[in-house]
Parts: sequence; C-alpha cells; structure tokens
Amino acid sequence: MYGPVPMKVAHLWPLTTTYDDFSTYAIVKGGRIPTEPELRLFLDKFECGYEGGSNVGYRNWHPVP
Repeated sequence: MYGPVPMKVAHLWPLTTTYDDFSTYAIVKGGRIPTEPELRLFLDKFECGYEGGSNVGYRNWHPVP
C-alpha cells in the first residue's frame, strides 16, 4: 500500500484479479476456471472453506497455515 514489499514477506498474501484476466491465464496454462457446481462439490468433499480457516476473501490479512 505504501510502497514495494519484499516477496519474502508477501508471497502468501491473497491477490485480486478480474474474471477475464484469471480466465485468460487459466487457458494459457492449459486449464479452466471450475464451474460453481464443481467448486461446491470440491468444498463439500474436502471440507475446506471459511470454517477450515482458509485464507480467502481477505478473511485473514496475514498468512496462515
């Protein structure tokens, strides 16, 4: 926010991008963005999400295991 941050500090920080940029990146890398039903199935199957303490959606402003 106030200038460059060394990658050693910021390597686990969340990032923000647009859908179009992320979709293009996925296609270039040979993948795709999962559909909502696929994502729901993944979250239910592997019990991950906010309840598991994952660091998504800026829930935590610092790296977590």
